[in-house]
Amino acid sequence: MDAAGISNQNSAIRPAGLLTSPAHAAMLFAALQCFVWTLAPALSHNSPPLDVVEGYLWGQEWVVGTFKHPNMPGWVLETSRALTGQVGWPAYLASQLFVAATYLTVFMLGREMMDSRRALMGTLLLAGVFYFAWPTIEFNHNVAQMPFWSAIAWILWRLRMRPEIIWWVLLGFVGADSLYAKLSSSLMLMAAGAWILGDPALRRQLLRPGPWFGLLVFLIVGGPLLLWLVKSHFGPLLYAAERASGPGVGVLTFLGAQGLACLGLLALTVVTGLAGPIGASGAAGPPPPPRIAIAFLAVITLVPMVIAMLLAATSGIGLKSMWGTPMFDLAGLLTVAVASRRVTDRALLRLTIAVCVLLVVLPVGYAVDTRYESRFTGKPKRQNWPQVDIATRFDELWRANTGKPLRIVAGERWIAGLTALRPGPMPSILTDGDLRLSPWITADRLRNQGALVVWSMKAASDSPPEALAQLLDGHAKLTARFASPLFPDAQPILIGYAIVPPG
Repeated sequence: MDAAGISNQNSAIRPAGLLTSPAHAAMLFAALQCFVWTLAPALSHNSPPLDVVEGYLWGQEWVVGTFKHPNMPGWVLETSRALTGQVGWPAYLASQLFVAATYLTVFMLGREMMDSRRALMGTLLLAGVFYFAWPTIEFNHNVAQMPFWSAIAWILWRLRMRPEIIWWVLLGFVGADSLYAKLSSSLMLMAAGAWILGDPALRRQLLRPGPWFGLLVFLIVGGPLLLWLVKSHFGPLLYAAERASGPGVGVLTFLGAQGLACLGLLALTVVTGLAGPIGASGAAGPPPPPRIAIAFLAVITLVPMVIAMLLAATSGIGLKSMWGTPMFDLAGLLTVAVASRRVTDRALLRLTIAVCVLLVVLPVGYAVDTRYESRFTGKPKRQNWPQVDIATRFDELWRANTGKPLRIVAGERWIAGLTALRPGPMPSILTDGDLRLSPWITADRLRNQGALVVWSMKAASDSPPEALAQLLDGHAKLTARFASPLFPDAQPILIGYAIVPPG
């Protein structure tokens, strides 16, 4: 590389250089997100979160879906385990790669809709949205949806300017893939469909082959998912309805929770001056983007939320606050589009500094909270459980009693998952002892391979749940005790177990 090239590269990594090279800044922001939010849980966790544990165990079965959701997160986690030979940090990194992909597609959309500088600001503002911080340590279906929602928006906007078949095909492909991440991506697809019908530039294209080729790709890619849904008697939809009918929040509470999730974004707009007065001298920033662009951002951001709340209000079901996770991908761009006249170099520099502070304070705060909160509450977090010790001891107990490798662990999702999780070959999970929830385990397999049955205990006299008790077939109920890695003097963690040997 010549001297000029080295000089340009060095200037790109200095604050002033980053402001003149928004694309480099966006990539650096995404890379820093990956680094700090992978490191924080990797250094503070003794056990992965519940959704990650489930994802690993379901991923190894390579099924299209489970009784809860389609299985894309499980495929990603199993792939990361196969590539690295590790569990834990690869899951945290996988989650952040999905977040980074969201940032980059948001930036690309903003660059096409406005310019690179405003695209960067709209991307950086997402650091103030709660869903892009602490929740991302747990790679689950909510996080998996995020880049698909922003990618759909980006492709949809490009189609207004580039009405080519390839973009319709890509839209169909990404739209179908989004459903493999989580079925609630249908909310985004409904918003996208409404926009296509309402936008004259896109509606005219319905008379051409492009949209229909895209629909064909959507049906082909989504076909296995539809077949699985039919075969499973739409089990995930029933699960979602059952979960919504349980403890949940009302429409207004859900809306309030989404407002709280965006308080950080609001704070960043104030700190940077995006929410302040333009000033006596008039605006220094560029004029707002076309009204159609602002309308597009508003529709794609708000319509999925409105549909979810209308469905909840008319059906009487409750909502879960975390269901709002992918709905704010474009919130930063919408903010910048509305406040475009306040976008200045000074505002961008302030925003960059504020985001850098957040990328230090929030991960450190998370790690400290994870490691030390239990000292005050007296109750270990799930991330503090000794997962490796649990898996190792139960594997040794099984081998000592049967002389064979452990193939099936039956029990509650959390306890059974901790017991089965390991970098190498893993046993299958029989969730809650119910063959219907784990179709990869048949009655013949259970009989031939036996099972380690595990359940949580508050006291040594606690009995297993009825569904698990039916599996014991008279075998002894025993108790294993585990010390908390961080609090060895605390009450031990009790896990009940029974060894049902192969028949």
